[in-house]
Amino acid sequence: MKNSIQLLLAITLISVAMISCAPMKPIEYKSVDNFTVTMKGLAPEIRADVHLRNPNSMGARIAAMTIDVFIDGTKLSSVCMDTTCVRAVGDFTIPVVAQTNLVDLAKIIPTGLNAFLGKKSKHELPVDIKGNVTVKKFLFSKHFEFEFKENIALDKFKILK
Repeated sequence: MKNSIQLLLAITLISVAMISCAPMKPIEYKSVDNFTVTMKGLAPEIRADVHLRNPNSMGARIAAMTIDVFIDGTKLSSVCMDTTCVRAVGDFTIPVVAQTNLVDLAKIIPTGLNAFLGKKSKHELPVDIKGNVTVKKFLFSKHFEFEFKENIALDKFKILK
């Protein structure tokens, strides 16, 4: 009886160690949508949904994430996010809320007007998302840096008052 418990405990510990040591793949970017700009006094608020995918065979926890949002090379905001749990091999969405200022928002107005007037192809704005994420699984964590570039159609941007 005592030997079988010890054997079971040994197998469990070895299994946990093997699973924990498996290489973690980075979280994959899929898309960004639901861009909304809301005027809250003199501080515009930008909201968006970032769609990501966990390619790992085990669920994990995003311990920390920092995202910098650039539109046409102009940095609009930095967003720091706290813990989020993600399931194994699946898609998930992170709602991002960023505060910016009128000066930075005014820098992208010429780009938006040119796109709106058809001076850029397909009425799109170039959006760059740069940042880093720390993914934890059990006691182990891994730090990944990422950068995604995408042209977002103007019809995806909503401006609310």
